[in-house]
Amino acid sequence: MRKVLCSFVSGPHRALLDLTRPTFETYASMHGFDLVLRTDDSGPVAPDAGRPSWHLRARRKILRWAVRRMPPSRAWPSLLPPDSRRGQALDAAANTGLGVMARAFNIPTPPSWQKLALIKELLPTYDLVLWIDADAVVVDPTVDIASALAPDKWIYCVEHETAQGSHVNAGVLMVRSCPESAAFLRDVLRQVQFKAHDWWDQAAILYNMGWDLRPLRRRRTTQYSNGLSLLDKRWNSIPPDRAEAPYIMHFAGMDHERRLQLMGERVKRFCAEYRLGQH
Repeated sequence: MRKVLCSFVSGPHRALLDLTRPTFETYASMHGFDLVLRTDDSGPVAPDAGRPSWHLRARRKILRWAVRRMPPSRAWPSLLPPDSRRGQALDAAANTGLGVMARAFNIPTPPSWQKLALIKELLPTYDLVLWIDADAVVVDPTVDIASALAPDKWIYCVEHETAQGSHVNAGVLMVRSCPESAAFLRDVLRQVQFKAHDWWDQAAILYNMGWDLRPLRRRRTTQYSNGLSLLDKRWNSIPPDRAEAPYIMHFAGMDHERRLQLMGERVKRFCAEYRLGQH
């Protein structure tokens, strides 16, 4: 099986990848993964040079407000039951309309959106693509995540209980190469309206997998829902929902300097345990 571990980082977050790189390299070497780590020098630049005009900023705020509330049928359940034909038609029309608005308003491309593009790029070459966010540290490299592969499942991630609700976190994302995963990534990348959401690529993944974004819960079945397999929480332990004895610690949702400090401490312990020297 051809396997690759990948990540992408930009701006000041390059320091995160510099820190966690030895843990990625060790893990990849132990389990036969190729390694593709990219910085903003090798990715596209967000199309938003200069400060946009006030009316464009106002339109973007309206778009952001609307995207956060997808799907709209949830607002009128008595008139448009979400599972009815009318409810589904409204949701599809809203999704299409928001995409048109996002293109018209020239929504900037967030750096994390490159996650989807990079995975899509690598899938034709590899049987399995493992994405790990740059602010995640492998703390136990002894287990191959590919051992979690299941028949007929092609996308793998951890579901967390958080203050916002129960949802999958795309900070660690494993994708099997198949026609279904290629179609999923193609469709998600087309839905540029989710660039306006606070969670960017993760919001796009959630919505297309059947999550409502407000309130945040898994309520729908989509053409891609059956391809999802949930990983053990040890593969993506985050501060609001920690795992005992994690394989990967993901330092999400914290101040950049605090994140660097905590990541540095974990990487130092990792390097000492696996005799990698000081980094």
